[in-house]
Amino acid sequence: GSAKTKSFETENNDTTATADVLQSGIPITANLKSTDDIDYFVIDVAKVGTLNVDFDPSSEVSLSTHQITVFDSEGNSVLTRHTGSDTSLEASITKAGKFYIAVQQSGTAYSDIEYSVKASAQAITQVPDGSITGTNGDDFSDGHFALALARIECHYFVNQCFFEPNQLLKNMHKISHLPGIIVHGRYDMICPAEQAFEVHALWQACQLHIVRDAGHAQQEPGIVDNLIKATREFAIKLA
Repeated sequence: GSAKTKSFETENNDTTATADVLQSGIPITANLKSTDDIDYFVIDVAKVGTLNVDFDPSSEVSLSTHQITVFDSEGNSVLTRHTGSDTSLEASITKAGKFYIAVQQSGTAYSDIEYSVKASAQAITQVPDGSITGTNGDDFSDGHFALALARIECHYFVNQCFFEPNQLLKNMHKISHLPGIIVHGRYDMICPAEQAFEVHALWQACQLHIVRDAGHAQQEPGIVDNLIKATREFAIKLA
């Protein structure tokens, strides 16, 4: 697209060197002028935390017309999303610096409609007491349930979950082309978040969502919210 006002993309924002600068919370309007056009935007993230990106096309379709990729200054992909409708993305930022947002055609579904992209960063703050919940304690009030669960877990743990050392990571290439979404609680003390990052680094078609106020349990509100969003996204893709 051509530059009309400050709210529009510049004409030559097709490289990271000429990326349009995003001010926190202020949208820029753009469009893909050809099938091979890529629009680049950049935002400075001052502190570790999360980067929120909102993509808003002028008209919505059920097909995935646009691919949105967020990556750091070293070119490492943080997350990728394919969409044709209003989409909100949240990326976990483990190191401050410049982050780029690339918008391009998704597959063969080209669209030259205008869209707006907006980004804002949120630094990690101390989690309020009581904001992290775990498995409902009532589940373990039943002695039979608690004993059965303990036996099953111990059986797997003493057998290293029937995995060889690093078996999962060594075989990620077999599914790295398949789309997927990892939802992981930042305060998960049972399965540390670093494990999710290790899998994500080897799973090229996967998105990683770190829920900043969640732990291990899937019943936690932030985990539930992200799982529902992931399910809806795949429902649209597979429709």
